[in-house]
Amino acid sequence: MEKESEVNVDHCIDSVLPLEPQTGEVMEKVTKIGPSFDPFVIKKQSFSENEKLKILSTPSSSDVKTFPTTKGRKYSKDWEKTYPWLRYSVEEDAAYCAYCLVFGDGHDDGMFGMIGFRDWKNASGDKRGSLRIHENSKLHSAAKEKADNLIMVSNESKPDICSSLSKAYENKIVRNRQILLAIIDVIVSLGQRNIALRGNWDKELKKEDGNFQYFVDWVAKFDEILRNHLQSQGPHYLSPKVQNELIYCCETEIRERIVNDCKQAEFYSICADETTDVSVKEQLSLCIRYVDGIKSEVREEFMGFVELTKTDAENIAGNILTYLDKWGLEIEKLRGQGYDGASVMSGHVNGVQTRIRRTSPRAYYVHCRSHNLNLVVTQSCKVVHPIRNIMDNVVQLTWFICASANRKNILKEEMFTESDLMVKIMEINEEDDSSGKLLQEAMRKKSIQPLSETRWTARVDALSAIITNYEKLHNAVNKIEEKSSGDSKSKAGGHRRLMEDPEFIMALVVAQYVLAFLKPLTLSLQKVDCDMVVAFDEARNLLRTLKSIRSEEAFTKLFERARVLADVVEIILQPRRRVGRQLHRDNPNVDSAEQLWRVSIFYAFLDHVCTELERRFPQEQRQLMMGQYLLPGKFDYLTDECIDEIKEAYNPDLPDIENWQQEILRWKTKFAEKESVPNSLQQALVYAHQDFYPNIRRVLVLMLTLPVTSVCCERSFSALRRLKTWERACMSGERLCGLAMLHVHRDKDVSRQNILKRFDETGHRKIGKLQFE
Repeated sequence: MEKESEVNVDHCIDSVLPLEPQTGEVMEKVTKIGPSFDPFVIKKQSFSENEKLKILSTPSSSDVKTFPTTKGRKYSKDWEKTYPWLRYSVEEDAAYCAYCLVFGDGHDDGMFGMIGFRDWKNASGDKRGSLRIHENSKLHSAAKEKADNLIMVSNESKPDICSSLSKAYENKIVRNRQILLAIIDVIVSLGQRNIALRGNWDKELKKEDGNFQYFVDWVAKFDEILRNHLQSQGPHYLSPKVQNELIYCCETEIRERIVNDCKQAEFYSICADETTDVSVKEQLSLCIRYVDGIKSEVREEFMGFVELTKTDAENIAGNILTYLDKWGLEIEKLRGQGYDGASVMSGHVNGVQTRIRRTSPRAYYVHCRSHNLNLVVTQSCKVVHPIRNIMDNVVQLTWFICASANRKNILKEEMFTESDLMVKIMEINEEDDSSGKLLQEAMRKKSIQPLSETRWTARVDALSAIITNYEKLHNAVNKIEEKSSGDSKSKAGGHRRLMEDPEFIMALVVAQYVLAFLKPLTLSLQKVDCDMVVAFDEARNLLRTLKSIRSEEAFTKLFERARVLADVVEIILQPRRRVGRQLHRDNPNVDSAEQLWRVSIFYAFLDHVCTELERRFPQEQRQLMMGQYLLPGKFDYLTDECIDEIKEAYNPDLPDIENWQQEILRWKTKFAEKESVPNSLQQALVYAHQDFYPNIRRVLVLMLTLPVTSVCCERSFSALRRLKTWERACMSGERLCGLAMLHVHRDKDVSRQNILKRFDETGHRKIGKLQFE
């Protein structure tokens, strides 16, 4: 910005109107300002632009030849050569300043402005010269600058004040925008990468020593405007309050883009789950699921965290409905709810899903299928005692190794030794099954991770790593027992004896083998584009697969695998001694160890897994799931009765119910002669054009909109754990939600200009309006 323009704005220069002829009362004052004038006559009066110019350009003492003497001193005309602003008053025998007479405020203009200067003795001089002191004063400098501007405008050597102010204001707006855009860019970049903004207070520098301040200073090295802004006096817009406002603007910008996309879709579903953060506050994660109307893709979007004061159904349901309305999502278009199976969420009397259905009756509740699959495994593991025991023992074993740096280093040394264990195991597996693939993947890793209490896919990976490195792990435990003392030595001895237990080895092999078949379904359910049809079809396919491997042949291979593990620890696979009365373990009447463990571990575990799958993924689908038979790959099941049931289930949402039958007929004819037909809802949606198949497209969209899992909420919990650490435990809920939106949606392009507009709309600021049109 030009210096002169900046001065005009900061000093609030008086407005200058175009020069025009003066008449009436004004002319009377002009006549007083003739070839010469007396300042005493005109002081304390207001003047027009012409009068001001006349005063500034007319000397007052041009016709005075002699000056009266006071105390041996008198006024000197030579002073006017050095100080051209001097004006002498004959009436008062005093000196005045022309600039201060015209542009002074009438109160603080001193002797040269309103009173008049008479101390001729101290008028000149380098130390006590009043003329020099006045000339260097702030009041005189300000008045002189205004006078110079007025003279330049009248001479047309610079634009008038209105034009200068307008140009200065425009330049200031551009400068302010550039400053704030640089600050916004730093906040967005740090937020998307989950880097803490704030830090400790530096007492010496008297400012916050955080990442935000550091990167703003770093950007200022290359941005002169930002650097000048930071070095100037006044608000710098770096305070935590401004940070929170800008973060909120970012959050609102991202969320409104999501809401606008959702509004273009026909319907949406809500997913919710709650967790406790590091500061022991309940956080409710809200996500929505909808079908992109343009790309025909399923979208699951995180909408934010809501801090809960109570975790009862009434409070949770009230918060969900309140925030849906606050975000501009129509509750009438809500068609699905996805929660876990907790009674607070799933209760059919007063649970969250029931309360929301009272407001939106067609918002059907779907129990998270990932939670269902986890329940299948947990319930089966609890019932089969050997499997339950190995899960608990493996947790303790892995934590015992990983909890100590010394013990972990001993294992690390063993992991790099040579072993032919995997070669022997893979020779047994002639077919390429899921269990063998996981063992091969585990062989490439050089570590064993602790078992997760909740992530069952991580558990099967840990079991695979233990089997692959069984010999190395056993040797490491032996060394730990030899080198340790006290409690560590006794624990290491217990884990060593556990690894030499034949039943532990057999249960470990069986659990890894069976859980390996469940992992693909678990990963499939975690995908965003997974739909209800895929979930149930894959579950039924898994059930058939598990039933097919319930055979003596399959167990024989597992028994041989267990024998290989027993050989490396130098034990014989034989069961414990049988007794006539046994209460704490299975005691079937069999002739061999292979028969015993086939019945008590392998068959028992498989049977319970199959039973739980049938119960939690039932074949008898509710009426709403009948829409899957509109898929061309399932036309064999699309009977007249089925068509009527689909129509009845989706009737309130069908746009053209009168043409339902003929639309179905055209849809079936469309794929009658095609060899390759779509087998998923998303593939079929591409063929269901809105103009030709409006009803079928609506059914497919509704089925895709139904939530399959609440995995999107679980993903946000991972982001929450990264965001709210012990060092950031005091973060407010609003700031947490804004940073979470930035971090979770870091793949979205956030418009800095839009954020700046939102920030400008929040109210008038000292930095000035930004004037967006």
